[in-house]
Amino acid sequence: MREHFNRDIQLAEMANRVSMNYSYFSRLFKERTGLTFTAYLIKVRMEEARKLLQDPTLRINEVSDRVGYGNLYHFSRAFKNYFGMSPKEYRRSR
Repeated sequence: MREHFNRDIQLAEMANRVSMNYSYFSRLFKERTGLTFTAYLIKVRMEEARKLLQDPTLRINEVSDRVGYGNLYHFSRAFKNYFGMSPKEYRRSR
């Protein structure tokens, strides 16, 4: 998952790949990581976005694309929810 976080990853697809029932996989995933599948995916994407935003040559929409958000608005909203500031504010604070 850490290697393919920038793709559209679905819980059902992951469960199928490891030949597990959707519900069982979901429960097991949370037991092992402490996070739901979606929360974990967001965490991985946000950690990578934070790293990428430190590169001033990358535009914010490029960062958004690289971490798997096809829509800049959704990326900015998710980033603000996660870090408490917009990607632009984060970049300025560094």
